[in-house]
Amino acid sequence: MPRVLAATVLLVLASGRARAAPEPDLATVSNEVTAAAKEAGAALERLPELNKMRAPDSPAFDLLGMSPSEIQRPTSVSQLAVNLGTFLGGGSLIVPRSFSFEVAPYWLRAHPALTWEALERERFLKAFRNATLSLGTRSVDVSEDVPSPYTDLAAGIRLKPYDGKPSLKCALELQTIRKKAADAAAAGLVPPDVIVDLSKQFPPQELDAAVEAWKAAHVKTIEDMVPRLSEACLAGAAARTGLLVDAAGAAAWRFTTSSFDSGRLNTWAAWITAGWAVPLWSVLVLARYQRSDMIGEPEDALDVGARIVVASSRFAVSSEGIYREVSGHDPRYRVVGLAEYAILPASDAWLSVSFGRDALMTGKGELVALANVKWGFGRKNASPE
Repeated sequence: MPRVLAATVLLVLASGRARAAPEPDLATVSNEVTAAAKEAGAALERLPELNKMRAPDSPAFDLLGMSPSEIQRPTSVSQLAVNLGTFLGGGSLIVPRSFSFEVAPYWLRAHPALTWEALERERFLKAFRNATLSLGTRSVDVSEDVPSPYTDLAAGIRLKPYDGKPSLKCALELQTIRKKAADAAAAGLVPPDVIVDLSKQFPPQELDAAVEAWKAAHVKTIEDMVPRLSEACLAGAAARTGLLVDAAGAAAWRFTTSSFDSGRLNTWAAWITAGWAVPLWSVLVLARYQRSDMIGEPEDALDVGARIVVASSRFAVSSEGIYREVSGHDPRYRVVGLAEYAILPASDAWLSVSFGRDALMTGKGELVALANVKWGFGRKNASPE
């Protein structure tokens, strides 16, 4: 009798252990990885865009006051050479009339040995890897207000000396899902119901090949989804915490002809923003200086400001204030609050309300009061890209 009881206890313990730590199943894990990648990407898309006070991603375009419809973004040295060929005409350098260009120099070459862990750990190299260069031109034709045509060309650089770090929750989830994916790929187990289905579709002599093909397809799904999950988890500002510091600078020249000899520097600007972010809130401070010499009379402008953001996947509340000093003018300011709320969970329907006073551009102190509903129609692609 004691032996029977002991055997029963051991059987129960073994059964409980099996249920607590089941063997990794390829179908289950591949579905989990795919669902996690889609959810991570969707969560980033649902968060409202509230960090517009950070140094601009493309300072050259910001200085020109333009939003290009098409931006050339080369990813290799050969593509870079082709894009820069726009500046060649008739064997000499010319100023293109319409051109938008942005490049991350470090990523022009492949770095297959670089891991995201090394990227997060190497602080100074990380700033260089995150650096982007932007270049753009804007042409203005003759009109009643413009006696002669001209083309403005601006060049800029953006640096991220400190870009925070992945949140602990994000890092732990990513580590867990990667281990499960590796175990499932190594074990290569096929659920019994899949074996049954395949045996109904293929004759016995082809069953082994069909099972191997099924396993290969699910392993490839896991291999494809894990990097996308990592990218979605680490890419968004909402997934990063700690110190955030951005710096950017840009300069613009005006050309009266297509020759570089006709150009002169007329505007330059520098931005720096610093902040601290945690999963539910962030605070950001801003400083921006711009010097313009459009008509021979230099004008200096200095902006200082701050923004506080409280956000989740369903709501976001922010408040910002900016103070501007412009030479020859009275001080200007803007104080605005914004609240956004997801009307339906996991949807593109957002209700936003803003209120405040804006005297930044004209100095007249115009009242800001706006309610808006943004609703996305249609069905999104199932791909997490």
